[in-house]
Amino acid sequence: MRLSSGVDAMLLLERLAMKGVKFPGPLIMLSKVMFTLDGILGDIGGPDSGLGFAIARHVAEHWITNRKEFRSPLKTRDWVTLQCSALLYTGRLWLQCEQAILDRLLPAGTTSPFAPAQ
Repeated sequence: MRLSSGVDAMLLLERLAMKGVKFPGPLIMLSKVMFTLDGILGDIGGPDSGLGFAIARHVAEHWITNRKEFRSPLKTRDWVTLQCSALLYTGRLWLQCEQAILDRLLPAGTTSPFAPAQ
């Protein structure tokens, strides 16, 4: 098993373009640049070295030397909201399940056999 690379993305774009899908020019140029860089890395490091690993290593080295530049895009308030949402997820899921069961058993417009007679 291997990870997808820039070459795989470029081949996919090429197949889609052959089927008539139109792409913006910058995307095509980016795919060509990635293909070229992947080829250069393959020539230098061998076929097992990929562009993803090289980029990840560069980002890790940069992060170690400049930690203040890599901040989370989420603020503390966002993290709290995310935690609360995750905690309440099962309750919301259970309510949706109950609503789906009620909708199936009692379709809209029907009266409940348990409703009091008027």
